[in-house]
Amino acid sequence: LWPSALTDYDIGETPFRRDVLAELAAACQRHGIRFGTYYSVCDWHHPDFPLGSPGGSTEKPNPNLERYNEYLRGQVAELIERYGPLSTMWFDVPQAVTRKQAEATSAYVRKLQPDITINNRAGGGVPGDYDTPEQHIGGFSRQRPWETCMTICRQWAWKPNDQMKSLEECIQTL
Repeated sequence: LWPSALTDYDIGETPFRRDVLAELAAACQRHGIRFGTYYSVCDWHHPDFPLGSPGGSTEKPNPNLERYNEYLRGQVAELIERYGPLSTMWFDVPQAVTRKQAEATSAYVRKLQPDITINNRAGGGVPGDYDTPEQHIGGFSRQRPWETCMTICRQWAWKPNDQMKSLEECIQTL
């Protein structure tokens, strides 16, 4: 959702062309709201990422995860330098990422912005600053913060015939 210098597979190459992140970051700043970003660690489109669509279920013939991680760190730098300071870097879908690679990415993010919070999905089991249980409520803890990631239907994106949770179920969850 931003025009990246590292790829032409971005919003700048679509008919929409606007830098949605710049607009959102500016609106947050105008209204005193801290701005954070979501970043999908996997990129099934990128030739160096080892897995492809659908959903990371295919293997690419000549992946280069080290080169891909350089690309990922470059994009993370763009997010922090163009739209920051950020309140959080919310990573997701860390397919094929080792603990060592995830630790290097998290360390790089903190080098660019030491006060940023990072969730626990950079990959390889790196704990991050807070947990993100998915589709269930996190356990009570005074030692570790958590954020529940939950949908009001059964799946993450619109899908035909998805079953919406009842009003009672949504209220009970909240």
